Amino acid sequence: MRRSGFTMVELIFVIIIIGILSAAAIPKFGDIKDRSKINSEYAALSSLDGAITAAIEFQQEDYDNMAVLWHDEADPSTATYASINTNKDVLAKVLKKGETLKIVAYADLDNNGTATDSSTAYDMLFIEGTASSHTNGVKKEIDVSGKPDKNDFWVFNTSAVDINISDSTSNTFSPTMIESGELKLIDSNSSVTYSTNISLVQEDGTTITSTVVAP
Repeated sequence: MRRSGFTMVELIFVIIIIGILSAAAIPKFGDIKDRSKINSEYAALSSLDGAITAAIEFQQEDYDNMAVLWHDEADPSTATYASINTNKDVLAKVLKKGETLKIVAYADLDNNGTATDSSTAYDMLFIEGTASSHTNGVKKEIDVSGKPDKNDFWVFNTSAVDINISDSTSNTFSPTMIESGELKLIDSNSSVTYSTNISLVQEDGTTITSTVVAP
């Protein structure tokens, strides 16, 4: 007589095989969203890097080294600056598509990297993206050195001097030298309180008295 259907043993065997395949596949696909955030941030920063270079060259050629104003508003208490950060519209004068980036803090510096001034041309900017956001960025479980994840941040040094940044209170990241004009990723172990934790020192050891402002 011809048998129809599967025996219980066969069904259990099939279920076990499916379970083994699922266990092997889930880790491969479980972090797709996080990796897309990382790739998106890299793409945005790549565009930003190119836009920065183009803006500097444009100013040098057409305005005889006239400084580029890197962000729109120096006063974090104004509605303009708050709106810029809410809308994630970062470095609007040089970057047309910055939806994934956000200025989270800045140090008001002059061209010598020491005193404050009324211009935004030489400010040191602290930037987060979708992967490095301190609120909903990529979790540290897949932390890879050199790749942005939660609590990491980018630093853009627009001044004419090299500046060393460090965490003066909780040592969440290693002291890092940011060269003049450099855009660099800082690998932080936990969330940084920019207005109180960040310490700035010039390459020659000169202490920078300007405080970091967190809008």
